[in-house]
Amino acid sequence: MRVSTANIKNQRLIFGFILFLTAGFLAPLGVNGAQASFFISPASKSYVVGQTFTVSLSISADLAVNAVEGNLVYPADKLEALSVSKVNSIISIWVNEPIISQNSGNVYFAGVILNPGYKGRGAKILSVNFRVKAPGDAFVTIANGSALANDGFGTQVLSSISGGRYKLEPKIIAPPPLIAPPPAVTEPVVLPPSVLKLFSPTHPDQDKWYANNSPRLEWILPSGTEGTSLVLDNSPITVPTAKPEGVAIFYEAKNIQSGIWYFHARVLKNNKWSKTAHFQLKIDTDPPEEFKIEFFDEKETVNIQPKIFFGAKDLLSGINRYILKIDDSDEFVLPAVFGEKPFLLPKQPYGKLNLIVTAYDAAGNYFSASDSIKIVPQTVKVVGGLFESVFFLAFVVILTLISIILLAVIIIFYFKRRKKNRR
Repeated sequence: MRVSTANIKNQRLIFGFILFLTAGFLAPLGVNGAQASFFISPASKSYVVGQTFTVSLSISADLAVNAVEGNLVYPADKLEALSVSKVNSIISIWVNEPIISQNSGNVYFAGVILNPGYKGRGAKILSVNFRVKAPGDAFVTIANGSALANDGFGTQVLSSISGGRYKLEPKIIAPPPLIAPPPAVTEPVVLPPSVLKLFSPTHPDQDKWYANNSPRLEWILPSGTEGTSLVLDNSPITVPTAKPEGVAIFYEAKNIQSGIWYFHARVLKNNKWSKTAHFQLKIDTDPPEEFKIEFFDEKETVNIQPKIFFGAKDLLSGINRYILKIDDSDEFVLPAVFGEKPFLLPKQPYGKLNLIVTAYDAAGNYFSASDSIKIVPQTVKVVGGLFESVFFLAFVVILTLISIILLAVIIIFYFKRRKKNRR
């Protein structure tokens, strides 16, 4: 939230006025040389660019304090203030809600502590959540701070301010794989199979399907590793070549096709190759095939429990579940088996029902089908049928009368002409 300088001045005038009114009802306690101090915690720590952290502003006072004010100042080029928290604050009345001014790098605050005020050590005033923008040293402190005694005169007793100094480190980026010189050519000897264990932060479960088609594999190299040999393919038993390709600590693939893949790795140490470690990757980025909701009743039915079918297919990872949504009220999570046979809806009220069926495959991809059906009372259906029957009967009667009239006209015309010809 951004505010102008004029607004802050007005808020400080209001703060002073409220404090004056508050002090008039407080019993004078006498200062007698007692003091108060602001301090920031943690006082020092290291953080990485992109990381978030929280600092707290607290107060210690040798005598009762009933009002505090100040600007929490921070370097806006290195830190971004995300939010302010007042949870567990000793402030009873916020004369000015804590305001973040990102451009100038400060958080203005002003508040009153009701009688008898605060006396003690380490009471929280507020806390600010920061995000690290750039590396360097950041100093957070309080400017224009004040702590007023509950002595009936609003005596300024703030004597010290302890800020926080933070070391902001650049984001750590993994170094590129090292290229080792080729070893002396000798007959390779197999090392124990336990020398290399593979794991994946993107695809941790080898038996699970994932929609992410950019897997990352990692491992911990044994000390003295002289080289690595890596392969990614669709065979579970591939052995990488006995030719070192440098010393790698991870492997990343980008936008590979859906399917079952296998990663293979082995290491060279003391001119001996380890047995190959294998890791399975199951990737499916395609949604289930298109399908429709099929109704076993008419689109307008008296059946309050219509039967539907919504079988979907997914040729790779397979259908995992369905979510059936009826209007905006009912939602059902159904196992994949419900797509293999008709499904009987729960009893429904009369009226139009909007149905949405979403089919999810084992990797989380989905396709949705939608349709509607209308449920009417039995009487409406019967009356409608009768109406149709009466309408059809009337149509037949009218058509018959028209035919009779036309026939009569033809007959009359015939006899008149015959009579005329006789003359």
